[in-house]
Amino acid sequence: ADRKVIHERVYKFFTAQPWKVKHAADNIVLFQKNYDGPALLEISGKKPTMPAGQRLELGVDDGAFSLELLQPGPVKQADKTMPLTFCWKSAADIDQQYLVRVGILKDGKMISMAEHTIGYSIYPTFLWKKGDFIKENFWFYAPALGSGDYKISIAILNADSNTIAKLSSPDPGKIQNNIFEAGTIHIE
Repeated sequence: ADRKVIHERVYKFFTAQPWKVKHAADNIVLFQKNYDGPALLEISGKKPTMPAGQRLELGVDDGAFSLELLQPGPVKQADKTMPLTFCWKSAADIDQQYLVRVGILKDGKMISMAEHTIGYSIYPTFLWKKGDFIKENFWFYAPALGSGDYKISIAILNADSNTIAKLSSPDPGKIQNNIFEAGTIHIE
């Protein structure tokens, strides 16, 4: 079977049962059925409610899809993860697989980095249809972060062509070499 068929089966399995995240770090996720935890993904044809002032409007590959929101959790958790929520919008049917690379920088130096398949293996980008909104939770494992201010950078990679995706933003000064400066976080 091709990758689309395999991932459609995974998607049906996860959407048929009430699976919730019990614990996660980077791309490793422990699920529990009927658990009172957050969803890994929420897929809808309707735009999710977003906090005011947090919109990014980061276009990917000439508007094929966009990152509408990156919302970091307030602080690093006791398990050394930093929760991030991505809200993606698909402007077209996508047939390519994309990854997001999240970097944490201090004083211009990369402190920590994680690469993640957008949509996990449950609903990867090559299954996306025009008009899909995908709210995705990701727990960035960051044991090296002490207290202080850090910058978050985002790069989107096309895994099929092995290239860095072209990014666009209403604030083009935040993009250098197709790496987007998404903002600053403060760790207590």
